[in-house]
Amino acid sequence: MAMATCRCCRLYSTRHLHHVPLLQASLDAAAQWLSSCLASQPSSLLSSLLTVLLEPGLEPPVRQQAGLQLKNLLQWPGVWQGLEAGQRQVARQGLLEALAREQWRPSVACLCVQAVARLEPWPGLLPSLAARLQGEVQDGEAMACLDTLACLLGEGEAEEAEAAEVLTAVVAVARGSSALAVRVAAYSCLEAMLPQVASNMARRGERDYLM
Repeated sequence: MAMATCRCCRLYSTRHLHHVPLLQASLDAAAQWLSSCLASQPSSLLSSLLTVLLEPGLEPPVRQQAGLQLKNLLQWPGVWQGLEAGQRQVARQGLLEALAREQWRPSVACLCVQAVARLEPWPGLLPSLAARLQGEVQDGEAMACLDTLACLLGEGEAEEAEAAEVLTAVVAVARGSSALAVRVAAYSCLEAMLPQVASNMARRGERDYLM
């Protein structure tokens, strides 16, 4: 049986090894094309990747790869700063829309939002994410928003009023959601934002409500 298995492995390898150079050539060509676009038209490349990320009809791995490439592009020196103000606003809006399109974790749109927030201030970002947690919201969108809030609040400071608004929304999700995965995401978000809500915890009424 072992000999037969080894023979099958050898046959499989013999039949498929000749595809390896073709695959590597395709990867090299794709990398060269991306480098060319990055050098000559980064804004067009960013727009194209965002369009793919927002396309609901594509297979999830394709959209995930588009998101990862978009995140890498945003981290490339000078790309975001080279966009016009209108282009930046369109990109921000598209990334927020993408949070509602994903049905997997971790959210690649979350990574892109985090990358942009690291590059420059994003006014109203935290309240807009908190607002999306209120009312009827799909589990996938709720978890993406919670993950994004956890990333943002875990590495940066927020104004006290905004932190309190986020805290209220996240606690409501943790208490009210019927989905275990959503509640777990809410508790993880609360853990990440604890340094931001120290003043809330210092007030007995709010502390009792949270606990």
